[in-house]
Amino acid sequence: MKKVWIFWVFFVFLTGMGAATSQSSDLEDTGICRLEILVTGFDNDQGKAKLALVNSRESFASEDAQFMGINSPVINRQAHLTLNLPRGEYAVKVFHDENGNDQLDTRMFGIPAERYGFSNNVRGTLGPPDYSDARFVLDTAEHAISIEVK
Repeated sequence: MKKVWIFWVFFVFLTGMGAATSQSSDLEDTGICRLEILVTGFDNDQGKAKLALVNSRESFASEDAQFMGINSPVINRQAHLTLNLPRGEYAVKVFHDENGNDQLDTRMFGIPAERYGFSNNVRGTLGPPDYSDARFVLDTAEHAISIEVK
């Protein structure tokens, strides 16, 4: 059953990518929502923005268990994405992979050396924020969020 669900989400994601001009009511009928994500605060256009879309507290705490991983180019110091997703609860983690090594580089004591951010622009104290602070509910046909990496 899990494989069927993963296939369905992947299929909807792929087929929805080209359907940016479809009406919002069409999405409402399918239970699919369009999520617009704008990430700002990049120092330059080098590398890429790496986003992890998560849909549970467990996947938010993990580095490997995201619902969807996305690489986006940074253009004019911004990353802009449009995703078609099933209704539900989500959170976004993002960092600027300037050197293209596919990991968040850190300094001494694990302090990030690259800019990063979370949905709702929350920041943690001495670590990442709590999932409950970063989560948002996707329950309308169209939803937009913005994240500023710092």
